[in-house]
Amino acid sequence: MLPAAPAYGFYEGRLWAGKPALYLAIIEVIWVLVQLSMVGLSVLQGVIGSIAVASIYFLYCISVRDRLE
Repeated sequence: MLPAAPAYGFYEGRLWAGKPALYLAIIEVIWVLVQLSMVGLSVLQGVIGSIAVASIYFLYCISVRDRLE
């Protein structure tokens, strides 16, 4: 339910959607790092961590910020 709010904001082109999405992506990276220390390396953790890092990168792209104005 929590990622639904930024997803709706991005769909509508709202500028406020960027910060919650960024916070969720950072929390996701931290969570994957915690899981790595607890469980060990897994392919799924690598994929999820890569998606989170890509999300952080794209949230800082100028073209994405221009679309949200």
